[in-house]
Amino acid sequence: MTITMTVKAKGGAVVYDVDGNRIPEAQFVAVPISPGVVTAVKAGDLEETEAEDLPQRVLDDLARHDEAEKKPHERLRKHRGQTSDSGFGL
Repeated sequence: MTITMTVKAKGGAVVYDVDGNRIPEAQFVAVPISPGVVTAVKAGDLEETEAEDLPQRVLDDLARHDEAEKKPHERLRKHRGQTSDSGFGL
């Protein structure tokens, strides 16, 4: 699971995310949180759009991750009782 923040470069700054992708000035993009990105935000080279503080975003991301992991299991349970029309009974 990757925790992200939404940022854009400002003031002509050239900043790269942890994967080596340049963060644009023209639009906000979601990038993985890394020490370099956090430092760039604190230095004023990146503008962040998030209104919540970092601990709350981490908790929200963890909750979304937990929900996403539950959903595939629920779908599997729903389809197990159904029979296939393929003739193989799978």
